[in-house]
Amino acid sequence: MDDVSLRGAVGRGVGTALRLARGSVLGVSWAFVLLGVLSADVGGSPRTVAPGAATAPTASAAVRALVVATALHVAVYVWNDLVDLPLDRTEPRRASSPLVLGTVTPRAALAVSLVAAGATLLVAAPRPEAVVAAAAALALLGAYDVWGKRAAIPPVTDAVQGAGWACLVWCGASLAGSATPVTGWVALAVALAVVLINGVVGAGRDLANDERHGARTTAIVLGATAAGGRVRVPRALVAYGVVLHLAVVGAVLGALVAGGRTSPVRVLVVVVAGGLALAALVLALVRPHAVTVSWAAGLAHILVLELLPFAAVPVGAPAAVLLVVLGVAPWAGSGWVRDRLRALAGGARGGARAAPGPAPAVPAVGSSGAPA
Repeated sequence: MDDVSLRGAVGRGVGTALRLARGSVLGVSWAFVLLGVLSADVGGSPRTVAPGAATAPTASAAVRALVVATALHVAVYVWNDLVDLPLDRTEPRRASSPLVLGTVTPRAALAVSLVAAGATLLVAAPRPEAVVAAAAALALLGAYDVWGKRAAIPPVTDAVQGAGWACLVWCGASLAGSATPVTGWVALAVALAVVLINGVVGAGRDLANDERHGARTTAIVLGATAAGGRVRVPRALVAYGVVLHLAVVGAVLGALVAGGRTSPVRVLVVVVAGGLALAALVLALVRPHAVTVSWAAGLAHILVLELLPFAAVPVGAPAAVLLVVLGVAPWAGSGWVRDRLRALAGGARGGARAAPGPAPAVPAVGSSGAPA
């Protein structure tokens, strides 16, 4: 094999691995675990973190947490694709999935998921509490993957998924030291954000296909439809999303109070950013047929919810830049996201509005709906 062929084979292999592992949303898992690391009391006992009172977590703890988050991310996303394979085979947006294409067999994918789950627990092993938190995250997220679109009351399984990602926050805190009240508040913000994104913002992505195959999701239960290729977003779904969003902002403000970080600037940042994100959420839901507008607003909403809780933990300017890069950059690895960004740029240049689509084209970050 010549060098060109070798490079091509390696490139295809890396691409397949990244698509299988949903590498495009890996930054979200990193953000969640780092929230735990930064909210921890590294002195060894849970207590309120006052400004400057807690020693900064070590770099080794942060790296270990990122490795745990990466392994857990691979385990739950690959497992989800195995569970959802029959549905994914009927969804055009999942056509590039290695499992749908057959470039990775279900048996191989199962092996990857199990090895990644084992690695999650092994890397967390020096800290017993971290192992418990990681095991809880794996169990809850795995349960959501199995029953997420089959339960009688979808918001309950959305909450199960939210609790699973909240356990990743707890795991991060345990790896760095011990959980604090701030950890609890930011974990609550994460859980509520996942419930919102999975049940409302990202639900439109698979709405038409879910309807065709009798899946039960929060959006469908609250009356959202895509009959005849026309999306209908009921007021009940919009109201549900607004209430959840306000709850997320409230949890972040609670973390500010718990950590003694209620400076006017921090509070203003949370309130203003939360308000802008709320406007983006409403825009995404009330303009489902303007696909480009809806998608851009939905993505903006997701990114703000991902980064907003960092206002409640001690982060210096260099670390803040790094966190934004870690949280946002992996999205560029999604071909679907790149296509939507090109469409957005083209629409802005030409002043044209995107043609109506079968569903709001907004990405999800939950373990069932993230873009490939």
